[in-house]
Amino acid sequence: MEFLFNSTSLTDVGCTLRCVRREAALDMQPHFTIDGSFFGPQMMVPSILMKMKMIQIPVNYTKRVGHSSVTGNKWVAFKLGLRMIWMILGYRVRSLLWPQLFPRTRQRE
Repeated sequence: MEFLFNSTSLTDVGCTLRCVRREAALDMQPHFTIDGSFFGPQMMVPSILMKMKMIQIPVNYTKRVGHSSVTGNKWVAFKLGLRMIWMILGYRVRSLLWPQLFPRTRQRE
């Protein structure tokens, strides 16, 4: 995503922990179409296209308890990765063809 959207370094796009201002969430909401395992990247792309301010805070993970339904199966993880790539490329094409779909957000304090 850094290359496609000329954004800052993104260290953990797949992390689902997010803290978002209500106004920013409402601005991005029309672009949300999925609710599955790759919602994180879908949330990040509009925020980049709309030039929203973003801060990354490292998250320390502990050993997983139980079995992941996504990363526990390599085939499922591979298919999910392909879906994420396809979704990101789709956003890039739409942002080039129709930039008005992603207006810059108002600067907030």
